[in-house]
Amino acid sequence: MKNLIITITLAVLSVFSSAQVEEMEIIWGQPYHSKKSVVTDIISSDDGEIYAIKRNLGLFNQDVFIERYNDLEPIGSSEISFEEVGRFDVMKNIIKLGKDLWMLNFKSNYDEASLDAHYLDKETLNPLGEVVPIFDLSLERRLRYAYGGFDYVISRDEQKIAFVTQYPGDKDDHAELGLQVHDNRFDLLWEYDLELPYKKELVDITGIDVSSNGQLLCLIKVFEPKSEFSTKRSSSFQYHLITADGSGKHHDAIIALESGNPIQHLHFEITKEQEVILAGFYGSGCCDILGTFFLKLDENQKLKQISTEAFGIDFITQGSTLRQREKLGRKLEKGQELGLDKVDFRNFILRSDGSVVLIGELYAVAMTSRNGSESYPSHFNYKDIIVVSISASGEIEWSKKILKRQLTTDDGGFMSSFVLAVNHDKLHIVFNDHMDNLGVEKMSELNTYSRNPKTSIVAMVSLDRMGGMQREKLISQKELGLEIRPQSCEQISANELILFGMNRSENQLARIIF
Repeated sequence: MKNLIITITLAVLSVFSSAQVEEMEIIWGQPYHSKKSVVTDIISSDDGEIYAIKRNLGLFNQDVFIERYNDLEPIGSSEISFEEVGRFDVMKNIIKLGKDLWMLNFKSNYDEASLDAHYLDKETLNPLGEVVPIFDLSLERRLRYAYGGFDYVISRDEQKIAFVTQYPGDKDDHAELGLQVHDNRFDLLWEYDLELPYKKELVDITGIDVSSNGQLLCLIKVFEPKSEFSTKRSSSFQYHLITADGSGKHHDAIIALESGNPIQHLHFEITKEQEVILAGFYGSGCCDILGTFFLKLDENQKLKQISTEAFGIDFITQGSTLRQREKLGRKLEKGQELGLDKVDFRNFILRSDGSVVLIGELYAVAMTSRNGSESYPSHFNYKDIIVVSISASGEIEWSKKILKRQLTTDDGGFMSSFVLAVNHDKLHIVFNDHMDNLGVEKMSELNTYSRNPKTSIVAMVSLDRMGGMQREKLISQKELGLEIRPQSCEQISANELILFGMNRSENQLARIIF
C-alpha cells in the first residue's frame, strides 16, 4: 500500500523438453550511454514498442524519465517533472490501461495529500487533456493521527482500474475506505465511502482486485489490540475480504482456516467465472510457514471449498545433508512441527483449470559490527526459491526448492532476487548465480553469488506442469560485460521477457522469446 506521507493464465500441458535455453531466442539491443541510472519498470505497448521508467542514482541527481524504445533501442525520452510546491513529496507512476498510457501523480505533505491521473501522449511522452482527480485530502499534524494510504489495481483485461483509499483521521476512529472503479478512459463507473467497525490503528490494506464487470474486492488485515485497554496493535491479526459492486452495499467476510492455523501469506484473484480463488501459506510460532491452504468462493462470496496441507519432510529437507535430514526426522517423530523460516511471498499464478502456483523466496537482512568502528554494514541474503503447485481441489501436486544463495553488502540486494516468466505450461525463473551451481543438489555444496563478474552467470530454472525442473546457464556476465538486474526485468507477453543490463556507463535491453 502507498502511504499518504512518503519518504523519498496457464494452459495445462505436460511435455518438458530437455534443453530450454536452446529453444529460446535472445535478441540484444544496442548498448547505449546511461551513467548511474536504472530502469525500474517496463511497460509493453500494443504497437510493439515498449516504455520504461528510468531513475538516476546520483546523490544529487535523482531525476526520473519515461523512455520509449523501438527494437530495444531508446527513441524518445521525457523527464517526469517533480515540481515542489511548498514541502510536497511527489510520486509518479506510469500505467497501461487498455491501449493507452496514463501517469498517476501523487503529492503529499503534512497538511494535504492528492492523487490524480493524466493521459500520456505516446509520441511526445507528455501529459495531454484534463486531469482526472482521484482524491484530495486534508491532513493534520498531531499525535494519535493516522495518515492513511491507498492502493490501486488494473483488471486482467485492462479495461478497468480500481482505487481504494484508506482515509486519514484519529487512530481511535473507525476505519474508512473510499472505493472507486473507472473504465479504460478513466471515466468514473462508481464510487462510495465505506465505514468499517474496526479502528484505523488496527487496519491495513494488503491487496485489491477488480473483475471485468466492475466488482471490487479489498483484502485487509485487522490486528488485535495489545490489551483490552489499548488501541495499539499486537502481532496477531485476521484477514477480511471486503466485496463491493457500486450498489452501496458491501460484504465483509473473515478469511480463516478451520484448523485454526494462522495465515501468514494470502493472495487472491477473481476468475473469469467471477469466483474468487484464495491461497497462500499458513504458519505458527515456530516457523514462518508450515504448509499451504486453498479456498474457493462462488460469485456471491459463499465458501465452496477449503483445504489445508502441511509440507512433507522430503520438501522441507530438500537440499539438506543426511545429518540434517536425520535431525529433522527425529523432531518429526517427537511430534514437533517442521516448516520454513523467513519466506517472502513473491508470486501467485492462477492456471486456466483453477489450480494455482505459489512462489516464495527465503530472504533475510543482517547487520554486523566491526571492531573499533561505528559502522554497521547490512548484509542482504536472498536464498532458496520455493515453488508449490496446488490442484483445483486444494491438494499439493508438487513442491520444489530452487537452491540459491545471493549475498551482498550495503547495496539493498540491488542485483539479487529473480524474475519470473510464465509461458504456457512452463515457469521460467531467471536470476544471477555462481557459475559452479548448475549441477549442485545440496545446500552445503552451494556457491555464493556476490556480484563477482569472473564467477557470475545469469541462470534460468525451468519447471514444467508436472514439476520437472532444469537449471541452465542463460548468459555469461563476464562475456557480456553487463550485470542483469532481475528486479528491473519484465514479462511483456505470453512468450516475451525483457532483460535489463547495466554497467558503470551503459545500459542494454534484451528480448527473450520462448
